[in-house]
Amino acid sequence: MADPIKDKDSLTERLEEDRQKMALQVSEIKKDYNVPNRLRTSIQKNPLAWAIGALLTGFLISRIPARRKKIYVWSGSSGRELPPAVSKSRTSKLWSLAKPVISAYVGREIYKRLKRSNQETAG
Repeated sequence: MADPIKDKDSLTERLEEDRQKMALQVSEIKKDYNVPNRLRTSIQKNPLAWAIGALLTGFLISRIPARRKKIYVWSGSSGRELPPAVSKSRTSKLWSLAKPVISAYVGREIYKRLKRSNQETAG
């Protein structure tokens, strides 16, 4: 059987070599996946192709139609009032959203005042 000290030395040498190989591989992978650097070099190599691509992309984006907002006008109203059915449903939705917010605010204010009054009586 081999001497334990020689085995230890050979193992540490192999381990150090493997670490150096892995460090080299990691640095190569980092260089390969450095997107900003690759993009910069690509633009420097082919500036005309990138300029044409940018112009074409800008032109295509400018041709996208604008989003149209639909506005509904009811003939029986002055334009400022909502029909009764719509008005009730919107107010009930608004109230269902506002109720928890209002109750949380009121509860917090009550808690602050009770806490303040307890500190004044204790102090």
